[in-house]
Amino acid sequence: MRKVFFILTALALFFIFSGCETMDTVLKGAEVVGDITDKAPAKATPVTGLDFKKGEVLCSYSEGRSLVESTYYVAKILTPASSATKNQAEVLFVGSGKKAWSEFVVPSHKASEKKLKLGMLVLHHTWATSDQMSADDYRKEYWRFGRISSTDELFKGKVEVNGKSMFVKWLRVPDKPVE
Repeated sequence: MRKVFFILTALALFFIFSGCETMDTVLKGAEVVGDITDKAPAKATPVTGLDFKKGEVLCSYSEGRSLVESTYYVAKILTPASSATKNQAEVLFVGSGKKAWSEFVVPSHKASEKKLKLGMLVLHHTWATSDQMSADDYRKEYWRFGRISSTDELFKGKVEVNGKSMFVKWLRVPDKPVE
């Protein structure tokens, strides 16, 4: 019985070690992979190119709420706000294709880490806590105002908005002060 156990153990160890690669072979494989990745074309990062298209702005979707409490979607202005339209703009919402009158039109730009300050109002996306986002999600999902409550993780590309950690790359800042 001992001889059978010894022979089976020896065979198992032989098969285990014979199946292993030598370090030289592994390192050569790593060099080949390194060469391939060095020669591969650079891919655009998820941040690159994610912005609104020309002529698109954030427009309030709901009525009867204040500027800061409203929900916003990306839209194109069909009829600018004027006294004749009771200061409402006729818009075409990008995501739904719905035509409506909007109380608030908020031109904005992408946030810059250098300009973000504690207590500042920013527009945040429903997906601002995610590291990745598609161009469709960026333009077709809703936006809300929030206040920066911490800049402690700014070195990681994040700030806290209303107590929730969000990526700066997905935040927007109104072109004109809201308060």
